Amino acid sequence: MPLPMTMTSCSLRPGEGGLTRGLLTGSMYTLLTSNVSSVNSVVEWAMAKARTRSQGSYHHGNLSDALVQAALELVEAEEVSKLSLRAVARHAGVSPAAPYRHFESREALLAFISTQGFHMRTEAMQEALAQCEDEPRLRLLEVGNAFVLFAHHHPAHYAVMTSPDLHDDTAYPELAAAGVTSMKILLDAIEACAVAGDLTGDVRVLAAAAWSGVHGLASLLASGHIHRLGLEAETTEDLIRQVTGAMLSAMSQAGPGRV
Repeated sequence: MPLPMTMTSCSLRPGEGGLTRGLLTGSMYTLLTSNVSSVNSVVEWAMAKARTRSQGSYHHGNLSDALVQAALELVEAEEVSKLSLRAVARHAGVSPAAPYRHFESREALLAFISTQGFHMRTEAMQEALAQCEDEPRLRLLEVGNAFVLFAHHHPAHYAVMTSPDLHDDTAYPELAAAGVTSMKILLDAIEACAVAGDLTGDVRVLAAAAWSGVHGLASLLASGHIHRLGLEAETTEDLIRQVTGAMLSAMSQAGPGRV
């Protein structure tokens, strides 16, 4: 005779005695309870797997930071042009779709990194100026040194900041503003030198000359080609100061239109 439904549902709870064990034979009871235990084990395993995936593979504690760090590591190992969101996701240990929760495109990720880099460089130059005497020529030198040192210590950031992939920053107002703020420090330092009579000529032309010089030095340091000249310096910072000092001396001696 079939068991009533209420009794059958009670019997599906393993470990209960009394009425359940009395209604079922030993073999039937063992079969049902073992099956329920198996199902429970599978459910627990699936839930644990989901929690692991959620906490480890997806969130990373802070997914945005993890993606940025992965991108920087890939850029430093290879180059900006080879960077893709799929490669970043793979390197960060997340699904291919995960980056799109924070960055709508590869360019958006590069813009974020570049903006971050400009803020970092601005801070480095401001710190250098804060420790410098109030003398225009020395202040310009410190700005140039801080520029090159930033590029030397943060090569991946600098590579993204100078990448042709981001030549048009109009789509990213924060990036454009960060770049202007950083460049203004150089322009202000050059203008102060011009007012003091240390430099002569169009401030914008002088800024272009200085920018070209420090960017060129940063690129030579990054590639290692600067060492082909056999320059003698105890540290990289000493080498940077030697070269930026020579740049400023050359700019000071050149007249208008000859920079």
